[in-house]
Formats: sequence, structure tokens, C-alpha cells
Amino acid sequence: MLILILCCLCISDIDQARYLVKELQSSNPQTSKYLEEQVIPIYESVLKNIPPLSQLERTKGLYAFTKEDYDLGIGKVYNKMLYSTTADELDPSWKESGLLNKTLDWDGIQRQWFGEKKKVQQSIQSTDTAKVKDESPLEECNMGAPCSKKGIKCTKGQETCCGKTHHSFQCECIEMPNGQLQFNACLNTDACMFPPCCRMGPPTDQPPPSKDTCDHMGSPCDTGIEDDYCCFDLHNSGSGHSYCTKSGGKTSDTNGVIVIDDLLSPKALQLLRELLLKNTHWYQTKTPLEFGKYIGAYIDDGLNDPIFLELAKQLHQSLPRIMKGHHLRYLWAYKYDSEFDSGINLHADQAAVNVNMWLSEDDADLEEDGYGGGLVVFTTKPPSDWKFQDYNTNTDYVVEKLLKPTNFANITVKVSLLCIYTHEI
Repeated sequence: MLILILCCLCISDIDQARYLVKELQSSNPQTSKYLEEQVIPIYESVLKNIPPLSQLERTKGLYAFTKEDYDLGIGKVYNKMLYSTTADELDPSWKESGLLNKTLDWDGIQRQWFGEKKKVQQSIQSTDTAKVKDESPLEECNMGAPCSKKGIKCTKGQETCCGKTHHSFQCECIEMPNGQLQFNACLNTDACMFPPCCRMGPPTDQPPPSKDTCDHMGSPCDTGIEDDYCCFDLHNSGSGHSYCTKSGGKTSDTNGVIVIDDLLSPKALQLLRELLLKNTHWYQTKTPLEFGKYIGAYIDDGLNDPIFLELAKQLHQSLPRIMKGHHLRYLWAYKYDSEFDSGINLHADQAAVNVNMWLSEDDADLEEDGYGGGLVVFTTKPPSDWKFQDYNTNTDYVVEKLLKPTNFANITVKVSLLCIYTHEI
């Protein structure tokens, strides 16, 4: 499962309406006038009826509209698509160029995710160029074929594993009862059926082997680590798990978190920001005293411009090793209230790969002492027997018992910054 989250600075309903009045004066004067003369006055009148948050503790910060509010017209404008536009309308040529920064090292980003070192040349010789001592005489190497000297051996075929190339078949010249010399005692060597480098089992100083880490017994693992070869864990009750002889097949120096600066092209960044600032599809208001002061838009309720799906597609194509088997399952965007200094409270997302992207300007980062603003990702992993609800409801227990004793990765907000983290943290 892949989840993509877009984040930008919040504009409340009334502030967004004021923003659109100015933005649409020339391009869409009719909508601009409607917002200014009808929508904004309703918002302003209803806002006078809303008490401070301190008086809304019972509803965790939410305000229930009254009959007076509906008489003022709030039902006509609240949670309505008062204005919408599309990427095609804003820039008909956006599909002609990629959305992502073309200078990024996608292979290096994936190596960082998997905790791999810079790729080096494997010390393995292919079957085409391998140098194997040739003990074969000129005679044909087959069972019963004549040979010229007792004790000599013939070989044919090659197989390579663990960085070494071996003969696949060999025979020995022996004297038969009738006095003739023939190749006999022939056998398939099966040198790579259980390669020497795999006989010790998985490395004990690395994480346990994971399924489908590699494909072929004795072949190089795709980790970039020299002499790191693929094996199958035959010592673990026939688990069938594969592993790598040096890396274990599952290493991570990043604790499951990577950060990518300048992810988007300047053109794509401007287009995505403009869509989110203009479209009034922000239908979800979170309970401020429980989750934080922000609003949300979702792919199944208005946030469905094709450009967002194209962005997910291009990320999937650029990071195939990270995204393998994880198609986009959900997408949402949040806007934070710029008049408050808190964002989303502590929570967990249910995803195998979680992708967070910031589209706000750099000065939208409200720094806090000891944190630097942005996103705090706790890198500890929950107990294996915990379910999603366990660490997403009893947050006080999670903080005291699981998070406080551990470290965290702090992601400082920058425009066009992407943070990816695994479902285990």
C-alpha cells in the first residue's frame, strides 16, 4: 500500500474566499463578485457566533451550526465546491514535461533507503570469461568414451556461484576388466546446488532474512556490497527465505526514513500549489483539540485532478525498488491553520510506504525549540503483535513506553521536499 500526502499552509474558508476574490478578478469576474458579495458576508456573520476553543471542549473543538447560522445562509456555502479549476485549464501543456526534478539521483536514493553502500564491481567472473583449469584431454568427455591414460579426468560445462566458476560434469579414465581405457565414474558435480558461501546460514549480526530478497542461489545480491551472494535459508526449518551472505538482505542505515529536497520541477511545483490554493475542496475539518488545527481534502472527495495521479505514477516509476508491489491506495492533502502554532498531533498512518510532500514556502515553517519545525518521525518500531488501533488510540501509553526511550528523525520543512518512511515506524 502506498499513501501520498500533500501538505501546505492553511487558508481558512474565509481567507481562501478573499484570496480567490483577488485571483479571479480578471480571469473570472463573475465568481470573484459572487465570493465577495455573497459568500464572505455569510462567513463573517457566522464567525461572530462561534465561541472560543476553550468553550468547545465537549466537542473537542468543533462547532455545531445553529438555526441562526443556517438562516444566515451557511448551508449554501460551507463545504461546497464554490470554485474549481484543473491542471489542464491552468497549463494545457503540463503533460509534455515530467513533474519531477530531472537532476535527482534516483538510484542513489533507493540505495540510501535500503542502507546500501555505493555499488562496486562484484568479484565474480561470468561463465563466458571464467578461467577454469582445463583437465580435459582431447578425447570426448562422455561415459564409455575411450581415453589415453589411466587416472586423467575430463570435464565439460560450467556453472558459477559465490564468485567462482566450476565444472558441471566430469569423468575419470579407468582401466576396464578387458584392459581397455575408458572414461567412467562420470558425475554431475552439482557444485552450485548448495554453494560453499551458503553453508554457514544467514549472518547473525544483520537483520533476519526477508522473503524474496534475491532470486538465484549463489548469484550476486543487488546490494552493491562486494562478495554479497544470494542464498536460501535451509537452516530455518525450510522457511524458503532468501538472504545475502554479508548484508542479510535487509539492511537500513536510514531507519526507514529518507528525505528528498527539490523533488518537483519548478513548473510542477507552481501548478500543484495553485490547484490547492484555488480549489475549494477542503471538506474535512479535524477536531482541533484532538488531532490539531488543520483541514483536509481527499482523492475520493474532490482531490482528484489527473495531475495528482500522474505524480504518484512518476514516483512509482522513479523508485521501482521502494515502490515494488505498493500501488497508490490513497491520497490526501492538508492545510494548516496559519494562526495557530500546532499542526497534526501524534498519530500513525496505515501504509507500507508513506510519502509526505510539502508545497508551502520555506517561511511557512514555524520552528520550535529543539525540533526546528516540520515533521517528527519516530524511528522506533512497535511490537510485532500490535495492531494499527493499538498504537493509534492510546497515545499517552505509546509516548511513555515506546517513543520517549527512543530517537526520532526530524524533517525540517522546505518547499518541494519529500519524506518517505516505512510502515514499521
